[in-house]
Amino acid sequence: LLYLISLAFALYFLYKAILFDKKSTRLMPRKMFRLARWTLAGIYTSALLGSLRII
Repeated sequence: LLYLISLAFALYFLYKAILFDKKSTRLMPRKMFRLARWTLAGIYTSALLGSLRII
């Protein structure tokens, strides 16, 4: 159950990152943006692997 919740949060944050990609590309520096996207991708993949391990 906990892994499913974390997976849902990871999906939500990934969606938010995609949304912010279009809006605040001009506001945020490129490096910060890439770092945030990579960390979100890492969280998403770890949550996915955790949920797969549980199932």
